[in-house]
Amino acid sequence: MKNRYHPRIAALRAQDLATAAAFTPEEPEALGRLNWHLHTPYALATGAWVEGELVGYLLAI
Repeated sequence: MKNRYHPRIAALRAQDLATAAAFTPEEPEALGRLNWHLHTPYALATGAWVEGELVGYLLAI
């Protein structure tokens, strides 16, 4: 069966932060946490895209 979705996992970029923060509008500190993970060398900010749309993210230390 051919995969009709074209998922992609990649590092988040600065231009993805507002979109990622919109997943949790009830947490105003989400944007700060995403920004910290993006700019901290030992932290990880990864996103999942389907058909070019960000559908989720993962943060890790």
